Parts: sequence; C-alpha cells; structure tokens
Amino acid sequence: MKISYLTLRTKPLKHFLVGFLALWSACSLASGWNDFQRDIGHGFVLWKASSFHVCIDQRVGSSDRSFYTTQVCGDINKGDYGPVSGYFFTDTHLLVRTHGAKRSGNDEYFTRDTAREHFFILPKKTPQHDRQSVIKPLDRDEFYGNPAVPTDIQWQRPTRFYSSPGDESDTSLIIDVITWLVAFLIVVAPIVIWPIIFFWAAWWIYKRVRNKSRGSR
Repeated sequence: MKISYLTLRTKPLKHFLVGFLALWSACSLASGWNDFQRDIGHGFVLWKASSFHVCIDQRVGSSDRSFYTTQVCGDINKGDYGPVSGYFFTDTHLLVRTHGAKRSGNDEYFTRDTAREHFFILPKKTPQHDRQSVIKPLDRDEFYGNPAVPTDIQWQRPTRFYSSPGDESDTSLIIDVITWLVAFLIVVAPIVIWPIIFFWAAWWIYKRVRNKSRGSR
C-alpha cells in the first residue's frame, strides 16, 4: 500500500499533541499557583511559598525609608519551627502560632509537625533597623504566661483570603472549599481548557488532512 506524503507528515501529530498537553499541565501546576501574599494590617504581610514556608514579614525603618523584613519563618534545613498556623492582633502586639518541624526517615528537609506548636510575640510598633523586638519562640506555658498575651485568643488562620478570627466551624470549612474551588476555576481552568481546545482543533485538522490525503490516492 502506498503511503502519501501528507500521511507521513500528519501521523506524528497526535503524539505531539498528547505530549504538549501533558507538559503544559505539569508546568502550570508547578508554577506555584497555590502561593500567595496578603497584607494583614499594621505593617505585617502574610505570605506562603510552600506548605512549610508560611511566614510573616513586618515593615521596618522610618516612614520615609522603610522595607519589609521576615520576622516569623521556619527554616526547612534547621527545623527550628514550622509554618504559621494562626495569628491574632491585640492593641499592642501581633501574636503568632506556628506548627513544629520534623524530619521523616532519611529526608533531607524538615516538614511540618502539627502535633507540636510554637508561639511568637511581635510588637506592632515599627522596629528600627538595629533592634530586634520579637519574642520567639515560646512554648505554650511561656506564651500564655507573658503579660502581653490575653487569656482569650481568637486565632485567625493563615489563608489566601480573609477568614473570621477563631472560626473553625464546619461553615468556615465549607466557605474555604467554595473559595478554593472558585480560585481553582479562575486560575487553573484557562490553563487546562485552552490546551483541550487546541488539541481538539488540531485533531480536527489532522482528520481533515488525513481524509483528504486518502481521497487523493
């Protein structure tokens, strides 16, 4: 059977399209769409770069020359503490709670340990360049024994969007699921849909060319 020139050229097309779709999706998901940065007020910024690096920065320096410095951020190599798990503002301080850190087996890096917790006390007053006023890290007894810490703390979770302080109910979980679903559709859907459309259009062209090449034999 004689194979036409067009058939030889279009035969590898579907393999290319399948590879392109897989590569496109992998690159999109690896681009860190789940990372975020959010201003939580009083000169503090909450940011997430990975499941371990959920951190808090604070603006330091004078009003005419200021910059942000990281105040609470666990070291994935040292495992001193883990990601931020909650924060709460008082009149004078920002209180921060973090998970612990653990190393599983022969892993090179530490991961978060939800069974442990650490606490930090950050004055809301903007610190100077050469002064470190953060009290860290504290265990539970040391933290709640500090006079700057109130007895009733409504922890706010470190999420991309604002959530009510102390709201750990099922309703809050449902809202989070809906919010993440909407964010997923906004961010990921165009990345997935366009390759599918491109794949379908290219497949349709491939079939047209193949049928035309068969008809010209």
